[in-house]
Amino acid sequence: MQIQKKVIACTSQGDRTIRLCDIDNGKLVAPLIEVEEGVLCVALSPDADAPRVAAGWGDSKLQKLQVWDAKDGRLLLDLPGHSGYVTCVAYSPHGENIISGSLDGTVRIWEANNGRLTHCLDHGSGVNAIAMSHDGEKIASGAFNGTLKIWETKTGTCIPGPMRSHAGRITLLVFTPDNQQIISGSDDRTIRIWEVESAEESETSEQSRHHYCVTFSPDRQKVAFTSGRTLQVWDIETQQLAQAQFIGHEGNIQSLAFSHDERMIASGAEDHVIYIWNISSGNKIIGPLKGKEYVGISNVVFSPEDTKFVSVSLFCAMQTWDISTGELLSTVPLGYSWSEGPVVLSPVGSHVVSGSTSRFVELWDYLKDEIVWTSSQCHTQKVTSLAFSSAGDRVVSGSEDHTINIWDAETGILLNGPFHGHTSPVLTLAFSPDGEKIVSGAEDRSIILWDVGKTVPLTQPMQGHADRLAFVDFAQDRGSQLIISGSYDKSIRVWDPSDEAARICFSPDAAHALDVTTLLSAGEGLRFDSVTLSRNIGWIVGPQNEYIFWVPPSYRGSLWMPRYVKVAGIQSVVLDLSRLPHGYSWTKCWKSETDKGVY
Repeated sequence: MQIQKKVIACTSQGDRTIRLCDIDNGKLVAPLIEVEEGVLCVALSPDADAPRVAAGWGDSKLQKLQVWDAKDGRLLLDLPGHSGYVTCVAYSPHGENIISGSLDGTVRIWEANNGRLTHCLDHGSGVNAIAMSHDGEKIASGAFNGTLKIWETKTGTCIPGPMRSHAGRITLLVFTPDNQQIISGSDDRTIRIWEVESAEESETSEQSRHHYCVTFSPDRQKVAFTSGRTLQVWDIETQQLAQAQFIGHEGNIQSLAFSHDERMIASGAEDHVIYIWNISSGNKIIGPLKGKEYVGISNVVFSPEDTKFVSVSLFCAMQTWDISTGELLSTVPLGYSWSEGPVVLSPVGSHVVSGSTSRFVELWDYLKDEIVWTSSQCHTQKVTSLAFSSAGDRVVSGSEDHTINIWDAETGILLNGPFHGHTSPVLTLAFSPDGEKIVSGAEDRSIILWDVGKTVPLTQPMQGHADRLAFVDFAQDRGSQLIISGSYDKSIRVWDPSDEAARICFSPDAAHALDVTTLLSAGEGLRFDSVTLSRNIGWIVGPQNEYIFWVPPSYRGSLWMPRYVKVAGIQSVVLDLSRLPHGYSWTKCWKSETDKGVY
């Protein structure tokens, strides 16, 4: 819907029409404009004497951007070029240009009078919102992956872009009246304000800053997670949040740890404050504790006997505390090279492993204040994730080079790797409790299960999250080994990686599964591993990239995916495919010659 002067242009995707109405009385001021498919966006030109209306419409096979005379409804221009849905369109302030954005990842600038394409700008991800500055000199585009770019209208140059901040798709963009700032809104429920010239964020709505960390209880039955200053505990079995409220932090919580007896939980925040909480009641046992020299707590862990705990600061100091008294027992500087890599404490002994900026992995004894070993080999890019096995005898590392390595925790020798399978930096890793498998999560939202003795994935990447992974781990449920994941899309999901779960089902009810015996030509050999969601185009595709069904953009982050067991944090969209006509089932539509051979 858009308003110019006293005329409003409105549209409904369902009835495939564009209506121009008088704001005062709601009556049509021009003939009804009808198109063949649903209308996704509409814009009115600012010219009162010769008003025009531009709209993007279409379906999966046909995408159109067209311009009509707003007075008599005549089609004036057909603007071809977009290969995906046209999701947004706008006129420049003086009406000389039309700007359009599309799921094909481009922003296009057209001459409004003749439809000539002047610039095709590559945003790199499906565009969902556009805006033009009031002087017409700049264009802002916002995408489904949360990125914002600013362009020079005359040259098509991107300045300075891209700005990545939002955890969800950008749904709104507008320039301030002085053209100095851009306001962006997103599905992540935040509103952000950007300085146009510096591309720096100047302000964020109070609840928007999202610091997400998650940890498991030792028995894998509870998950503690945070968002900003809020700490909550979730019971995996009951899918219920604990009633206890953990109130006290004034800074965003950055680290969590359960005690071994599962009665306490430690939390560390960006304002260098640490608390120890009673899990059942939410009461503070100790805190606030503050280090004297270092800020930002990136890691906390309890000693095996739960009498001490260790914290690691963002500025690379390790501190040991007495739980009964809150006394600071020791402070060990760790060195600057640790400040930009992950730091993980061993579940046994006094060791900590880090991924330094030099691409090597290092093991440190924090009691002796010495490096035990530095890996003999290294990743080709920065180390981004680390994890110990439950026995503390092995270390797994992930990197910006998309690979995974396994190291001997005693000697630093490379045991296996590199593991290849991810197409983006590996952000989170975990060993299974028996140490036989590894699960990894990457920036591309995929989750992969591995056998520690092999360097190829056990399954195809598991997909479903709408944003990059924050954590992955293993969980137990009635003897079954499950995978649990958390993402910056603010959801927690539980997966079943077993072969028994390898079915094409987009619902928690197995009766809703697709009958694979009639799916195209794959027959009984088709299974979940052959079916994936292609996020760029929104289609569920088969083993030969054949289209099965299309998922609207607003549902892709919440669709119940194959292998799901439980989902928390979002309302899932489920599908019943048990009666879906597909593959050879279409032959049932045939009627014999006695029925006049009608389809």
